[in-house]
Amino acid sequence: MTNKKAIFIDTGNLYYCISKKFNARRLDYAKFLETTDSYDVKHAYVAQMNDQVDRFIKYLENLDFNVHVKSPRKRKVNSQFIWEIDWKIEITLNVIDFLDACEDGQVTLATNDVGFIPLIDDLLDQKVSISIIAAGVPNVFSEKTRTIEIPESCLCE
Repeated sequence: MTNKKAIFIDTGNLYYCISKKFNARRLDYAKFLETTDSYDVKHAYVAQMNDQVDRFIKYLENLDFNVHVKSPRKRKVNSQFIWEIDWKIEITLNVIDFLDACEDGQVTLATNDVGFIPLIDDLLDQKVSISIIAAGVPNVFSEKTRTIEIPESCLCE
């Protein structure tokens, strides 16, 4: 596999950052894919909260995503319990596997999680082409690599 492009989407993170920026609206993944590069490999990472997510998983699979699913864990923050899920390890391992299989891979991370900075720094050190796509992309990403803001035209009506 040479000269391949891959996208790795943290769906929970995108849900949060899009909802925050666009007043609780959601991403239309089909529209989103129409406005971005064409990808040879597509990974989506989904939190399995209940059976309602099954339709979303099928929707992503119909768009040719490799869907990764896990249940969030509950933890206490101050006096409140919150549900959280962290995909950094899985995404990092999938990026490494993708790059091991290509001579010249291009990586797109769809997240605004600054916890990916070590991965981004490592990829840049290896001269890997990397882009970040999200809503409300933190400046720290813009200082390092190409960033793309998700446009309102990619949201559900």
